Amino acid sequence: MVDRYGAEIEADFHREYSLDLLDFFRGKHSWRKLRILLDRLPGTSLLRESIANDDEVAARIMADMAAAKKSAPSDPGPRVSEYSPEVQRLDELVDKVTILTTTVVGMLGGKPRPGRPAKRPQTAFTRARQALAMARHRSLLNEVADAQARWSERHQK
Repeated sequence: MVDRYGAEIEADFHREYSLDLLDFFRGKHSWRKLRILLDRLPGTSLLRESIANDDEVAARIMADMAAAKKSAPSDPGPRVSEYSPEVQRLDELVDKVTILTTTVVGMLGGKPRPGRPAKRPQTAFTRARQALAMARHRSLLNEVADAQARWSERHQK
């Protein structure tokens, strides 16, 4: 990775951590620390940008997914550590503008296409809340199915 993206890593390490990449090769810092710091670079880092724009890497990932017969992983949204109050407010604003645009198009007689809300960070609490909502939904569907079965039994006699 350092061979391919060394300049980006060096710039990111100076900007984010005030560290010199060469210090890892000099033995001042461990290789474990290098891996940990690389994994925790923000989404706006030069390294992540370079990887995202690397056609060879994208082709390799797509080939690996095809070989494993997997679809592309779903986008979990922004990282919690990068989701500042300002970004949250901007997402709320984007969602409201999307709703307003859909409403205006519908009022003018057009066919409104509902927009998707901006992606929020996925946390364990978000996943737990979604799982609980799905469990309640399934429970309600089962209750309705049971009621329909009872109704059918009573009215078929």
